[in-house]
Amino acid sequence: MKRPTAKRLLDARNACVELETFTAGKTIEDMWSDRGLQLILHKLLEIVGEALNRASKHDPEMKVAFPNLREYVTLRNRITHGYDSVDYAVVWRVLPREIPELRAVPDELLEQAPSLRVYE
Repeated sequence: MKRPTAKRLLDARNACVELETFTAGKTIEDMWSDRGLQLILHKLLEIVGEALNRASKHDPEMKVAFPNLREYVTLRNRITHGYDSVDYAVVWRVLPREIPELRAVPDELLEQAPSLRVYE
């Protein structure tokens, strides 16, 4: 794995961890009433999609490692370009089941390259 790919995987993984952290113990009602939480979700999902998009450009094997990669990139594009039409109720329902699974893939891939120094 090349260093740029590893860095993007780490960025996606860290954004997933932050999504889990910021949504822990929260309800959809909390999200609707907390504009800050909405903005956090928005930005972190953008980071996940963009990091995976860039990783796949550096390493086409990422499309195999992340079977739903295209969906995350599409979500990123919708959030970025269609910010006014994002259905956050759907996003909120998807987060609890998708993010832990999504975070696991970079963890596994980065474990396979433990000596790779990502931020050199």
